[in-house]
Amino acid sequence: MKQILIANLGNRNLKFNGELFTSKPGDDTGLKLMGANHSFRSFTKEILKRLQNGTLSGIDLQISILDSFLESNDNGFEKVYLICSNQVDETKQDQDTLWEAKIIKSIIEKEYHITTEIIEYTKNVTNNNYLLRFYRDMLHKLCEKHDTEKFIICDAGGTAQQKSSLKIATEFILDSTKFDVFYKPIDKDTLTRVDQYEYRKIIISEQIQSLISNGNYSAANSLLPMEDNPVINDLRCLLMFGDYRIHFLFNDISAIGKKRFSDCKVPQIIADYKNQKQFYNDDFRDIFLNDNEKHAFKISELFSIASFYLKIEKFSEFVMSLAVFIEQFFNEYASSHTNIDITSNNLENRLKMLRHIKCNYPDFQTGADLTKPMDINYLNHLSLPVTISFAKMVAKMDTNALAMEFINLLSSLNSNFNNCVISIDMLRNDIAHRGEGVKREELKRILDTGVIEKIESMIGILDYRPFDLLNNYIQKYIQVNL
Repeated sequence: MKQILIANLGNRNLKFNGELFTSKPGDDTGLKLMGANHSFRSFTKEILKRLQNGTLSGIDLQISILDSFLESNDNGFEKVYLICSNQVDETKQDQDTLWEAKIIKSIIEKEYHITTEIIEYTKNVTNNNYLLRFYRDMLHKLCEKHDTEKFIICDAGGTAQQKSSLKIATEFILDSTKFDVFYKPIDKDTLTRVDQYEYRKIIISEQIQSLISNGNYSAANSLLPMEDNPVINDLRCLLMFGDYRIHFLFNDISAIGKKRFSDCKVPQIIADYKNQKQFYNDDFRDIFLNDNEKHAFKISELFSIASFYLKIEKFSEFVMSLAVFIEQFFNEYASSHTNIDITSNNLENRLKMLRHIKCNYPDFQTGADLTKPMDINYLNHLSLPVTISFAKMVAKMDTNALAMEFINLLSSLNSNFNNCVISIDMLRNDIAHRGEGVKREELKRILDTGVIEKIESMIGILDYRPFDLLNNYIQKYIQVNL
């Protein structure tokens, strides 16, 4: 694989008659230019001027540090990038390396026959924020130009902030197989590989915590290295659980068993989910008839997903997940009261449910609370307004006050009903069919009327935040183990 050398330049990268530059070159190196003392910037500018016009005599120029990289048998560089400082603030220019870079470029191309390019940095060389943005943009451009080459980073030049920022940016942007970092000790001729493991751990940890706080468990999982490490494997299982949970993939979670963990124990937070531990109240559970615990668990989970998206202000995801929660509640409710399972996408059962309503509930009045009358006898598919109307009738027949209140509350989120407060179904359709996102102001009515808080209270999950608990668990695991 061809290699690209990237090096920050400092005033130790060039020697003059075998000596490094000092602030008083005439006294300390025996170099006297026009009988005046110079800053590093002015000194190298004068050296370059004399080098170019052929008047440089009595001064031997030698590359320092970089020569070990260029002469190493392990490195066959395709190109060299020299990062120099050329700060726009004139009060801080005395140590700038712009002219030194031009001198080193000429030496490399003449003696080593390697194409060399200078990249100027014009801001403060000690400002980490500026530096990180600069290196980020630089590396993205270099990755596009050199997509098949490997980068070798010289960790011996520039300010401490330049060195650390370059390494951090490299860890963020480049795959670990695409680069190596080497350091040249002052007292040794050989290069020393710099272990980036601690850098990598810190960066990955911060990225993971940022991603999971926004529900991006799959993206966080993709950051983990593919290695047989029990700590990484356990973390991968936790992130996998989060991804499955936020997408309500219950059956997939069943595969995350004790054998997947290094201590052969399933973490309690996963065990509670697999055992469908009750975090809802008994009254809500009793809204359902057959398999009421299963139905209540599924509905409380779906609402927790919607509630989490609202908390982190992902409003489009909130609307989509709230719409799923509403529709699934009525599917679960109708299924539990008829023993006809319409909780999955089973067309035969949905038609069976429609026939069941037509045959067994002759007084069914679908138009009673609807904005537009609808005669069920002429319907050929089981729509959400039909299941909502059916649920209202069943709850009324059962004289279940909580069920009636809860169903009326959810019907207020559907545009087909007279008590509609906000049309979640219409917002959902705008996202699904027209690709239109949702803004906070569009949800003002549902936020101002306290509908979400009422749903939480009636389900009984006011103090239960499963994704916050999971994220805290993952963060503590990372802090202790990674």
